[in-house]
Amino acid sequence: LVEKIAALSYVLTDSESEAFVLESNLIKEYSPRYNVQFKDDKHYPYLRLNMSEPFPRLEVARRIEGKGYRYFGPYSSAGAMRETLRLIKKLFPLRSCRRQLKEGEARGRPCLNYQIKR
Repeated sequence: LVEKIAALSYVLTDSESEAFVLESNLIKEYSPRYNVQFKDDKHYPYLRLNMSEPFPRLEVARRIEGKGYRYFGPYSSAGAMRETLRLIKKLFPLRSCRRQLKEGEARGRPCLNYQIKR
C-alpha cells in the first residue's frame, strides 16, 4: 500500500474528539479505497435548539440544517449526548412536547411536563 501514496498532509486539532470527527468527515468526503471505517455514512448526533419558536424545544439531530437553529455537538457517543440532554432538561425550563405552540394561544391540554411542574 505504501507505493500507492501520492501525498501526505496533517492537520493539528485541539482535542482527540475533534480529530475523531475530522477523520470521519474526511473519510466520508474522499472515500479512500483502503479505509472502510466510517464509510457507513452515519452522522454524529447534535443537540439542536429551534430558536425560531417562541417556546424552544431541544431535540436530537443528525445533520445541520438551515437557519434558525442553534447546534451543540457533535457527540461521538450517543450515550453521552442523551445524558447531556437529560441534564439540560432537568436544569432549564425547555419544553419537550412536539406540538406547534404559538404565544398567547391556548389550545388543548398542556404538555405532560407542564402538568407535573417540570
